[in-house]
Amino acid sequence: MYIYAEIERNIVRAITASESLVDIKVGDMLLKDITNLDPMPQAGWLYDPETGAFQEPESAQEKDPYMGELSLDLDQPELNAVAGQKITVTGKIERDGETLPVDMPLLRLPILPTDLDGNPIPSSQPSMAVAKIGQGLVTAQWTPEHTGTYAITERGLNVRLPEGYWLRFKGLMIFVLPAAQA
Repeated sequence: MYIYAEIERNIVRAITASESLVDIKVGDMLLKDITNLDPMPQAGWLYDPETGAFQEPESAQEKDPYMGELSLDLDQPELNAVAGQKITVTGKIERDGETLPVDMPLLRLPILPTDLDGNPIPSSQPSMAVAKIGQGLVTAQWTPEHTGTYAITERGLNVRLPEGYWLRFKGLMIFVLPAAQA
């Protein structure tokens, strides 16, 4: 078993494991073998591509799991959708009510099946929406396959982001109806 650091923009985003040994670079994402490193880097550590060295972040902001008071604010906290039809959700990245000119080509948004109170259903399989962020404006699209109640949560949004880059997020509830009831 080999252990890899998922590195994007010289920051370790996640630690993963694989049976095969290979360093891979796809776009801005690099999978780097860290199996024998001591200390082993963690999510949020910095990576120097010229030296191949990892460094634990030192500043107070990098140690704060959230990006200060940075938040993802969607235009609506809940919406109705029709199974099989694409929905688009928009919002913005803000700090103190001001939209920040942040660009990110890919932000994964896990969509969890929930009960009507918004509690995740144990052992259910999440779906995934992909958001694009340009100049702080967020656009995410998702096509629900099944009826039910779904949620995007702050925890789900931040689960793959390293500490120091977490976003505050009030969440989104999605009620998916069959086409005949919409």
